[in-house]
Amino acid sequence: MALWGIPLILVLSYLGSYYFLALILLINGMSLWEFYTIYQKQNFRAYRSMGVLLSSILILINFWYSVEALFTVFLIIILVIVFRHLKISEPNSSLNTILTFAGILYISLFLAILLRVRTQMESWMSWDSTPNPSGKYFLLVWIYLANMRV
Repeated sequence: MALWGIPLILVLSYLGSYYFLALILLINGMSLWEFYTIYQKQNFRAYRSMGVLLSSILILINFWYSVEALFTVFLIIILVIVFRHLKISEPNSSLNTILTFAGILYISLFLAILLRVRTQMESWMSWDSTPNPSGKYFLLVWIYLANMRV
């Protein structure tokens, strides 16, 4: 996987825009599904499909709208999951709700912020009207350092 995975991640990170958004959505879906599967083996049933769907909506809203919209959608996601919790009565339903929150908070919110850094760092770092591609270079250096063997 590393043979084709790392170059693919580097290319999509460099290209940015919708390519990087697709990569983030793919990583989000796979990571959350794996996170929820780990706890499913311990007889906890997080709301997997709901968590993946709502977290993908969170990332898409983060891509197209402001940070304020991100927090508004995050609060709506919390309400949707709480209403799901109140509707279902099953063993460990409180823990299932907490695991669903934890996955979105731990994985999806991090990926949404990473997407924001990639897309917005250029405007944060430019003091004049000249383009500044610092977002993609920051991300490429971060990926390189994360994959180095010490």
